[in-house]
Amino acid sequence: MDEQKAVEMIMDTIRKENDGTTLDYMLPGYAQNRVNCYQSMRYDLLLCKDALLKLYEYDDITVYSCLYMTFIVLYGKCFTDP
Repeated sequence: MDEQKAVEMIMDTIRKENDGTTLDYMLPGYAQNRVNCYQSMRYDLLLCKDALLKLYEYDDITVYSCLYMTFIVLYGKCFTDP
């Protein structure tokens, strides 16, 4: 099976499984890793935001410390080279 037929087969399978609520596409290999990394960074930054918003809802020092450390670790992870 050549590469073009393999891509067509994969896309046909994706189209059959799509229920219309998502946008399906394929990325070339060189772009795939970067997109995955940026999506992971986005998710981590959203968790940072949630942790900061919840930080002031709790008076318990343990919960406060856990949320603060979560923010520090995830934020640092986003901007540190692997």
